[in-house]
Amino acid sequence: MAVKRVGVQFYGRVQGVGFRWRCKMTATETGLTGFAFNESDGSVKAEFQGEESRINQLIYELDHDHFIRIENMDIRIMPLKDNESGFQVW
Repeated sequence: MAVKRVGVQFYGRVQGVGFRWRCKMTATETGLTGFAFNESDGSVKAEFQGEESRINQLIYELDHDHFIRIENMDIRIMPLKDNESGFQVW
């Protein structure tokens, strides 16, 4: 099981709908680490690290939440961060 880190910029109805907290809850449940924060343009920036299948599961769950509406995502592979623990929201 390959571990990877992805950076994702989420666009759409992603602020004011519990998006970051959903990221944290789902990441914690699936054993992912990383962070999420609101950008001034209305998007949310996040990084997720862990097994690729779990990252895909998290993104799927976010995209199928009935309060959230993801219109677009920019996804890029990032270098792994050693010794990161937990998922932070700010």
